[in-house]
Amino acid sequence: MSASEPKLFYIGVKALIKRDGKILVLKRAKKDEIYWDLPGGRINNNETQIEALKRELVEEIPSIQEIEIKKIVSSCNFNKDLIGGGLFFLFYDVSANTVQVLLGNEHSQHKWIDQKDLDSIKKDMFSGYYDAIKASLLK
Repeated sequence: MSASEPKLFYIGVKALIKRDGKILVLKRAKKDEIYWDLPGGRINNNETQIEALKRELVEEIPSIQEIEIKKIVSSCNFNKDLIGGGLFFLFYDVSANTVQVLLGNEHSQHKWIDQKDLDSIKKDMFSGYYDAIKASLLK
């Protein structure tokens, strides 16, 4: 890509699902990486942020019900090139019925974390996720 060509950016949406003062995180193995993730993903063409987040939540947590997307808590730029472009995330506070968490095929496990747990898994998490979770927990 030449300097005069605009850089392609994707927009992603992530959910900060809180229950009893803890946030839901999901473990993901992708290529040679294993890391803690937040539910969500990229926005498809002709999809709003809210539609994309609801779609991603149902794909990644098929047991989720009564999804209510609240306000944006944080945002960040993911500093890796992805298919010739970058990725910008919006993090939303979300309430949902998550009594039982059944995962889709992208994640291998889940856990509910508080501030203490967050600090212990910080090294296995993208820094933008850490900042967004911390901002949500401090509210």
